[in-house]
Amino acid sequence: MLLESFLSFRVTILAKLLERRLARMLSERFGLAVAEYRVLLQVALRPGSTVRAISARTFVDKAQVSRVVAALEEQDLIKRSTRDNDRRSPEFTVTPLGRALITRIAPVRRQQEQEIGDHLGVAGAEQLATTIQSLIEILSLPTREADLEPTAMQRRRAIRTERVVRSRARAAAKAAATAAQA
Repeated sequence: MLLESFLSFRVTILAKLLERRLARMLSERFGLAVAEYRVLLQVALRPGSTVRAISARTFVDKAQVSRVVAALEEQDLIKRSTRDNDRRSPEFTVTPLGRALITRIAPVRRQQEQEIGDHLGVAGAEQLATTIQSLIEILSLPTREADLEPTAMQRRRAIRTERVVRSRARAAAKAAATAAQA
């Protein structure tokens, strides 16, 4: 079976194309990165959000959310506050400048969504939205304890380990081939 025939591959390509389109619009018109826009919108929709909460809702690593939050603070688009009982988990709210930026972006985003909706038709757009939400719900639930999302460090370690195993297997195969020729 060809990779291109897998649904997950095609969905990944679609997501990348949508992200490129969004990135181009955000950077050219508003001087904002996609990650900054997404975090800003999350904080606007849920004032008092923490890095952990944003990370959980967006399926983005906490370290990346922390970097984005710092960039948004530096731009005065969000502000940080801490609760007296838990200073380790600051909460974020949108500033008036951040709210104004979201207000300027919203009609452009609606237009982009309208273009896609026009292509699909009302029924097609609704069916696609329902299907996507269903897949998100199914795939976001761990099927068992071992399926919980690994940390970025755990993923990197697993990749390195697998590369070492493959490298050793190649070296062993090469040595065996050389020995067989001798």
